[in-house]
Amino acid sequence: MIPAVRVCDALGYVLAGLPVFPCQRDKTPLTPHGFKDASNDPAQIFAWWGSLEAEALGLATGAASGLWVLDVDAPKPDRNGDGPAALTALIQEHGPLPATVEQVTGGGGRHLFFAWPRDRLPVRNSAGKLGPGLDVRGEGGYVIVPPSLHHSGNRYAWAKGLALEEMEPPQAPPWLLAMARGGTSEPPPSPPAPRAKGATPYGQRALANELVELARVAQGERNEALNKATFKLGQLVAGGQLERGQVEAALLGAASGLGLPEREARATIKSGLEAGLREPRGPVPARPGLATTTTTDEEWQPDIRRWPVLPEAALSGPAGDLVRLACQDSEADPAAVLVTFLSRFGIEVGPSPHILVGDAKHPPRLFAVVVGASSKARKGTSGQPVQRVFTFDAQAPHLPAHNSPGPLSSGEGLVWKVRDPIEAWQVDRKTGEGKYVINDPGEDNKRLFVLEEEFAAALQSTKREGNTLSTILRTLWDSGNVDPLTKTAKAKTTGAHVGVVTHITAPELARLLDETEALNGFANRFLWVCAKRAKSVPFPQPLPQAEVAALQRRILAALEMGRELGCLNFDQGARALWLAAYPDLSQDHPGLAGTVINRGEAQVLRLALVYALLDSAREIRAGPLQSALALCGYCRDSALYIFGRVEADPITKRVLTALEAGPMTATELYKALGNSVSKKRLEISLGELIAAGRLEQIKEAGATKPKTIYRLTEKSEFSEISSPDPSAPQDNSNSSDNSPARIGNQGLWDGPAEVAL
Repeated sequence: MIPAVRVCDALGYVLAGLPVFPCQRDKTPLTPHGFKDASNDPAQIFAWWGSLEAEALGLATGAASGLWVLDVDAPKPDRNGDGPAALTALIQEHGPLPATVEQVTGGGGRHLFFAWPRDRLPVRNSAGKLGPGLDVRGEGGYVIVPPSLHHSGNRYAWAKGLALEEMEPPQAPPWLLAMARGGTSEPPPSPPAPRAKGATPYGQRALANELVELARVAQGERNEALNKATFKLGQLVAGGQLERGQVEAALLGAASGLGLPEREARATIKSGLEAGLREPRGPVPARPGLATTTTTDEEWQPDIRRWPVLPEAALSGPAGDLVRLACQDSEADPAAVLVTFLSRFGIEVGPSPHILVGDAKHPPRLFAVVVGASSKARKGTSGQPVQRVFTFDAQAPHLPAHNSPGPLSSGEGLVWKVRDPIEAWQVDRKTGEGKYVINDPGEDNKRLFVLEEEFAAALQSTKREGNTLSTILRTLWDSGNVDPLTKTAKAKTTGAHVGVVTHITAPELARLLDETEALNGFANRFLWVCAKRAKSVPFPQPLPQAEVAALQRRILAALEMGRELGCLNFDQGARALWLAAYPDLSQDHPGLAGTVINRGEAQVLRLALVYALLDSAREIRAGPLQSALALCGYCRDSALYIFGRVEADPITKRVLTALEAGPMTATELYKALGNSVSKKRLEISLGELIAAGRLEQIKEAGATKPKTIYRLTEKSEFSEISSPDPSAPQDNSNSSDNSPARIGNQGLWDGPAEVAL
C-alpha cells in the first residue's frame, strides 16, 4: 500500500531548500521536537520515512524556510469568524494582494505564502490579530503542505496549479506586513538552520536530485541507477561538496526504499564511491572575465517573463472534475489535461450544436498546441486520462469519434480519414454507355480527433514544397469542407468535424515555427498551452474506476443531449458578461504574438459552447462563458510567453531597436539601419508603428526649416510581455468577480469588432 505522503513528496521540498518533517493527519508532529526538527537534509528525510508512516507533511515557517503564511480559515458554524470575509474587508480598505503561491487546506481554508521580510525583522505566529478567521504562521510555527491528508479525509492541494517548489513567493505589501507584525521592532531571528555538516548548498541540492531520480527508477534498472548516482556523488565528496558518511547513509536509505538487499546495496555504493573519489568535481566555475559581484535592487534586473497561471474559473463542471482527478496522483499539467479533454468532447458531440456570429457558424471544434517547458514537461501524460474517460462500455449509447495518433504529415491524409464517397465514371464496353459508380464508400462518421505528440514533424512537413497540411488544417477549422484541386488526390470531405491536439517543446518550436505559417493563419487557429511537470510522482496511480464511471455517466448524458441541439444563444447574464469583456477582446497586440492570438474572439465562443454543452445546457450562460474567458486568458498568456519577444516583421524590430537610442529623423533612422532598407519599406514600417500607437511623429523647429522626428511611445513596450513589477499588486485569478474591471484585468483575447449575438 502506498503511504499518504511518500519520501519523494518530501524530497520535492528538499530540492527547493525547504525544511520539512513528518506529521500525522491531525497535524501532530511525528518527530520529538516538532517543527524544530524540520530538515532539508536528504539523509534525514530517508531516515524518517524508513521508520515512520507519515500521513501529512509539515513545513517550518520563519527564517528557516524564508516564508511566512497568512492562514484564511473557512467559515464554520461552530466557530466565530469568517476568514474570506475578513480578508476581503482588508483588501477593500488597503488594496489588493500580489499573486502568490496558495494552497487549499484539507479543512477548506486557504494558505497564502509570502517571502520572509528583507529587513529580517520577524513575523510571529498570531491568531485573529488581522481579523476574525485570519491567522499568521511565522517564526516558531509550521503549516501542513500538499499532498498531506487532513483528518476529514481531504487532501491539501495547490491552488492555480502552481506549487511552492516552482515559484518564489513575493514580499507581502507593507500594510499587510505591518499588521502581521503588530508594530514589532525585535531584533532579527537567528539565521536558517544549518545544512548537513560538510555539505555545500551545491552538494546538498545535487544529493537531493540524485535521490529523487533514484525514486523514479524502474525495477530492472535499480542497481545500475544506484551505481551511477553513487559515482556522481562520490565525485562531489572528493570535490569537498559533500561528506562521505552523509552520502552513504542517504544512498543506503534510498536502496532500502527501492527494495535492494542491504549487502548488495553496500557493495554497489562502496564501488561507486571509490570510482567517483578518483574524479573530483564541484560547481562549474564562472568563465574568466565575467563579473562576480551581486547586483543590487537599483542595478539592472533581467526581464524574465512570468509563467502563466491557470485560473480556477477554467476548472468548472465535468472538465474541472476530470482535471482534479487526473492530476491528483500524476505528473500531468492541469492546463494540458483540460484543453485535451475539452477538444475531445467537442469532437465527440459533433458539429450540430453551434453559435452563430453574423453568418459565421462556430461549432465545438478546437485545435491546440501543448508547449512543454522542456522534454520532461510530461505533455504526453495529459492525453491518457482523457482517453480513459472516453473509452466507454460497448453497451453505451454513443458512437465514438475516430481517433488517430498522427502523424500530421499531409493535408490529403487528413481528408482521407473523413472522406466523402469516391465516385468514378465507368463506361460499359458493350453498350458504350457511361455512369458514375462508387469506388469507395467513404466515411459516414466524419468526426476525427487527432492527438499528435510530435508537432515538430508537422511543422517540418509544412515547409516542403507542395505540402497542403497548413491550408487544409485551416479549412477544416473554419468549415469542415475540403475539395483539393489536384489531379491525383480525388478525395474530398463535406461537413468534417476534426479536432487536433498536438505537443512540442519550447526549444523545438523556436527552431521550427516559420513566420509565414504564423502570418497566414495557421498558428492562430490553435490554442497555445504552456505545460510543465506539475509535481514529482515516481509511482503514478491509475484513475479510480468508481470515479471514472461516475464521470462517464455525466459525459454520456451531455453527449446525448448535445448532439440533438442546433444553435445556442447567450442568455442575459452571458450577454452582459460579453459586453463587459469585449473592450479587452478587441485590443491590438503587436509583434508575432499578435498574429498568433488574433482569432481569440472565435476561440472564446467555441470554448464557451463546449463548457455549456458539458453542463447539458440549451443556452450559454455566464458561468460557461466565464470559464471560456479564463482558459482563453491562460492560452493568451501562454502565447505571449512563447512568442512575446518576437516581431512579426524583422524590419519593424530593427526600427524599434534603433529608436531605443533616442528620437531620430527618417534620414537618421535610415542611416542607423545601415542604408540596407529601402526608403519605401521604411516608410511602410513607420506608418504601421504610428497607426499602432507605438511611435509618435513630432514636428520640431530646425535651423532653416521644421524637421520631423520619430520617437517611441510608452505603448511600444506593451505590458503583456514584460515582467510585472514584483512590488506592484497582482490580480487574484481565483476571484469569481465578473465585473467589467475584473475582466479587464484578466487580459483577454483580441478579436474582430463586428460581433452580433
